[in-house]
Amino acid sequence: MAPHEVKLFSKDALGTDDCTGLLERLADEHISADELFKAAHERLQLARALNADICAVPLQTDLARDALPFAIKDNTNIAGLPTTHGSLAFSGGPARRDAPIVEEFAVAGFRPIAKTTLPEFGLTATTEYSRAGRHDNLGRSHTANPWHTDHIAGGSSGGSAALVAAGVVPAAHANDGGGSIRIPAACCGLIGLKPSHGRLTLPFLAKNLPLQIVTEGVLTRSVRDTALIFAALEQKRSMSAVLASAEPGKRRSQHDDGHGLRPIGHVFGHGGKRLRIAMFTRRPDDELADEACVDSVQNIAKVCRELGHRVSHIDNPATAAFGHDFLLYWSMLAASVRLAGTAPARRLSAHRNPLQMPDFTASRLEPMTNALAMHFMRRFWRLPGSMRALRRFSASYRNLFSDYDLLLCPTLGQVVPKAGHLAPDLPWSTLESRLRKFACFTPADNIAGTPAISLPVAQDENGLPVGVQFSADIGHEEDLLSLALELDASGALLDNTPTLASAPPQRDNRAHLS
Repeated sequence: MAPHEVKLFSKDALGTDDCTGLLERLADEHISADELFKAAHERLQLARALNADICAVPLQTDLARDALPFAIKDNTNIAGLPTTHGSLAFSGGPARRDAPIVEEFAVAGFRPIAKTTLPEFGLTATTEYSRAGRHDNLGRSHTANPWHTDHIAGGSSGGSAALVAAGVVPAAHANDGGGSIRIPAACCGLIGLKPSHGRLTLPFLAKNLPLQIVTEGVLTRSVRDTALIFAALEQKRSMSAVLASAEPGKRRSQHDDGHGLRPIGHVFGHGGKRLRIAMFTRRPDDELADEACVDSVQNIAKVCRELGHRVSHIDNPATAAFGHDFLLYWSMLAASVRLAGTAPARRLSAHRNPLQMPDFTASRLEPMTNALAMHFMRRFWRLPGSMRALRRFSASYRNLFSDYDLLLCPTLGQVVPKAGHLAPDLPWSTLESRLRKFACFTPADNIAGTPAISLPVAQDENGLPVGVQFSADIGHEEDLLSLALELDASGALLDNTPTLASAPPQRDNRAHLS
């Protein structure tokens, strides 16, 4: 293992298995849930160099026999633990109850061992903080990429991605308002499916945005795990029960899933349907993405053709104007966060101000949060027009799916950068320009409400993963998972099979950590 890597797979109870493999071993009674959680907590201690977790959940003693270790992003409540949203600007008190999505993950069989890092309020595409560290005595380090700790893990679900890629947990919670599932998936070589809007339960704030752009989800190391987890969440059953009743080839129900969406079902592989795929590789500013990103899309398009799918070229449906409109809406969120922490807003009821940030200190906000808020305040009068334009974009984007089944593009506009390239205390003009080039392909599906999946397909010259994104019309996650499983079976996805250490890592032996 290279000194800049943090890969913690070893001959402990977790081994190198994904969720599906662990459940099969649990069913055969080759391991116990207690052993899995003990191993996960030990790996979590060894993963400190990643700066990926906020706090550990105490080791539980009342585990179900089919429970799996998991991690929850720190913008989501776990009863008894604080929720800080990655910010030093307020003191997050212990949550009184679990968030609805945490309860749904528990039904599926997941139990959290930690809360994971995110950038302040999830407002950027990297899990980094002000480098000066002037707001606290320690100075928070960036959440590192397990493939190379000098590089970023992406954002905003960077901590979750880092723990999954390092092998601490087989899967972790993530959510996505502009790419926050797919961006870290691409950075860390994972599978990241952003489902259709409305597929999974959302918190109050996300449900009541003027344009609903946020979705919950997961990060995994295998396509089959992503398919299994979504089947369990949809059926409101445990993953072990879904796995035990699996019937490959069984036709799924054609009725909606209760959210007005076509059900996904438990996807095992491709159903023989050949898909019409449209690909593009230019960013909204009409410049090509990085060479490694473009090459990855072209190589996957070639594989799709060899598998019998039809692939055509189109222009990027998002333009520079879309980027400006999305940024204005996004900056409105930052301005709202800043306003919610002011003294008058804190006097409002929890219903009228759900953030309820106690001891809010605006001077502790990240420079980027303030810069985003200021970006909105200088242009707030344009918001109605921008929202109308975004709604028109949503309609035109979805119209593409009358001619095509899927869209294919790079997940990122650039290869994974080193920490500091997108730091939140850079001059705003520099940071804005860099973010437009890096996180430029993912927001379209948030505005349109359409599902999209990032798949790891290659490595760049630094050995870091490169991802491609497939998007489908609302309710068509089954097509995304089916093609992903077919590409996986063909050998087209990045071979990120964990290397098993010769012995379990020891807490006092950290030579392999940077």
